[in-house]
Amino acid sequence: MSQQATTDRLDWSERIRQVGVGILSGGIAGLVVGIGARINMRIVALSIHQAPVLTLATLSIVFMGLLLGICPGILYVMVRKYLPGPGLLKGIAFGVLLFLMIGLPVFLQSSSPDSELSLGPPYLAKSLFGALFLIYGIILALAEARLRRYMPAPPQQSEESIKPVLLYMSLGCLGLLGLFLLASLLLQGLLGLLFHA
Repeated sequence: MSQQATTDRLDWSERIRQVGVGILSGGIAGLVVGIGARINMRIVALSIHQAPVLTLATLSIVFMGLLLGICPGILYVMVRKYLPGPGLLKGIAFGVLLFLMIGLPVFLQSSSPDSELSLGPPYLAKSLFGALFLIYGIILALAEARLRRYMPAPPQQSEESIKPVLLYMSLGCLGLLGLFLLASLLLQGLLGLLFHA
């Protein structure tokens, strides 16, 4: 096998490894944010004197956080080198960018008094859920730095290279599932804007 073919294979293995790091770190940060979202819901429920209830929806919220965290995790791995500052500041910058791209349009759409984000004291829900974007960015940066350091580098020999590649490909499929869910939620939000405006 030529030197160029070996180099190309290692480049692809490294890219797949980076996607795997993005999927895992995004899933970890998404899981934390899913738990945070459920805590925020409990705080808002207590502020309007509504008895908080623990149901199966709690698990689905946490699981949705995990799945929806995967796609931004992959995106973070790709744009990390372009973000300003050291690791933690990169995570904060990424969280702010996510807020501007996803959170702000949702918050602006939900400015009506009928919105669930308008429950409780003024701006309580919006500030609690807005903070989740920064928390996501911070957890994502910390998890990504640790996983990037500890996930194995691409192997040198062709027989051994298939196992990590299959693992990373399966993680990539999980990332695509998260991307599909995120796209469907964004489409649902856009359709809501078009037909309720």
